[in-house]
Amino acid sequence: MKINHTIKEKRIERGYTQEQLASILGVTAPAVNKWEKGSSFPDITLLPVLARALKTDLNTLLSFKNDLTREELAMFLNELSKIAIYESTEKAFEAAKEKISEYPESDELILYCAIIIENSAIMEKGRNIQSDYDEAEVFSWYEKACQSGDTNIKSMAQSSVVNKFIEKEEYEKAEKIIDEIPDKLPVDKKQLKINLALKKGEYEKAALLLEEKLLLSVTEILSDMTALMQTTVKIGNVEDAKYISEVSAKAAELFDMQKYNIYIPKFLYLCSVGENSDELKKVLSMLMDSTEEKWKGNKSPLYRFVKTKDHKDLEKILKRTLFYEIENNDSIKFLRETEIYKKLKADISFPQASSQSHCDKS
Repeated sequence: MKINHTIKEKRIERGYTQEQLASILGVTAPAVNKWEKGSSFPDITLLPVLARALKTDLNTLLSFKNDLTREELAMFLNELSKIAIYESTEKAFEAAKEKISEYPESDELILYCAIIIENSAIMEKGRNIQSDYDEAEVFSWYEKACQSGDTNIKSMAQSSVVNKFIEKEEYEKAEKIIDEIPDKLPVDKKQLKINLALKKGEYEKAALLLEEKLLLSVTEILSDMTALMQTTVKIGNVEDAKYISEVSAKAAELFDMQKYNIYIPKFLYLCSVGENSDELKKVLSMLMDSTEEKWKGNKSPLYRFVKTKDHKDLEKILKRTLFYEIENNDSIKFLRETEIYKKLKADISFPQASSQSHCDKS
């Protein structure tokens, strides 16, 4: 946070008017006004007095620590996710809001807080729980991230805002933001890293980067094929949709993806056409088994150097995705009466929050 923003924020927190703060410091109210606008700055000799008056320290006043380190960010987001899972969206929102007030210039923090809160609310909705948080404020976090100088953060935030406008049927607003997003970045940063690693003779590093690039490409292709299949069903061409789901499953198998990726196309196809059959139950059963099977990507020559994520975290994500699909798709509501679904629901049930917050460090 810039010093002018800090002065204004801390002054308001203390309940001072510009005139009152000026009186304490022995300066004029217009001088304080200029500081807060950023058109001028306090004399260096005034800084210690100003910090004391605002009940803060020089480091905060001068924004020496205006952003989180990568480690601090990762640690906080992990703790925030735990609050969302084990306690509630409301408590996670309050924790996120407090952290953002500490680091209001951290676009990455703001974006990922918004994503975690929204995902938590979606999961609560799937469990028929009404999430109590300020949706408008979370949306403002996305809007703030849309102004980021970091291209990746900006594009992710823009994507979320576009989807929000589409949900609200505000299509012109959605289209306006879409038009602002470049079709493709002119520079492939990952490829430049690969070229550098190869030139330096760091072949294992280059292989890892190439594997990560391949894995991302395959994941995007499978995601696009799923979207195409579901769209084709809406058009009314069920046979084409079935073909696309079969090709998607073969592609997942060809590229040594997790078994979940092999079974999910058929499951989503059957869900899309409203199939009420033993076949759908059978596919769901195979999907459930596949979520508990750790993906051994390193066994494949395609992903020899890729580090896989913690399986328990991935298992939870996959099971919640299945649960949400069944819970929100009335065309397959018969599955809610099956033993498989009951097991799925039990597996993703969250334990009651303990008296001590997961963020406590005692």
